[in-house]
Order: sequence, then structure tokens, then C-alpha cells
Amino acid sequence: MPGHSAGHPRFRGHAEPTPPWRRTPPHGKPAPTLPEEARVTAWRTSPLPKNWPSVRKMVLTRDAHTCQIQGPRCTTGATEVDHIGRADDHRAENLRAVCRTCHASKTGKDAAKARGPRPSRARPREQGHPGLL
Repeated sequence: MPGHSAGHPRFRGHAEPTPPWRRTPPHGKPAPTLPEEARVTAWRTSPLPKNWPSVRKMVLTRDAHTCQIQGPRCTTGATEVDHIGRADDHRAENLRAVCRTCHASKTGKDAAKARGPRPSRARPREQGHPGLL
């Protein structure tokens, strides 16, 4: 049959190997985990402490689930916890409840500040054609 893919090497009865991240662990053995110090996601600059869920809950309760930033597009209902100062300081005094919108805005501003000033996109002044000078 023309156009049938049975002749393609991929469909000749050979299954492709399963990538390691899709393999399920053998029955009875736990899935491999990363060591605690390696559990830093791409966007975190420092790992969260082991007791973060309880710290987070305490901060949200303390701030009555109300956003403490109250930015221009604030939803007022806080669902996240933000570090006021250093990201590796997880004391209650350095944490506040924030809504997702305000948290994303603050994180973006912090990242832009860390990157430094953006290069100028202004065009250079026109000097005129060299043949007309």
C-alpha cells in the first residue's frame, strides 16, 4: 500500500528505547531522588529549607492571606510567599504573603536589576552620506 509506514525502520517491530526520564522504577524499589543540595530549580538562587511548607503556611496565616505589596494589578488574595530581602534568609521577618501578580512583577524587577542596565537601542546620529561631506 503506497504511503504506508510499515517499511519505515521505526515501525519494523522494534520499539524505540524508552528515555531514562520516562522509565518507571522496578516494582518495590523507590524512584531515584536528587540529594537535598541539588534540589535547586532553574529559577531559585538558593534551595528552600526542609520545613518550607510549614514556614509558608505560617506566613500566609500571619498575613491573613492578603497581599502585602498591593501593586497596581493586585488581586489582594495572597497565595505565595516572597522574600523581602535576601533569597537565602528564610526567617519570618524576611517573608511576606503576596499575590501571584505582584510576586511575578517583583521577581521580574529584581531580575532586571541584577542584569544591570540594558544597552541603548537608540540609533547613532545621522552624519550624512560620506560623499556629500
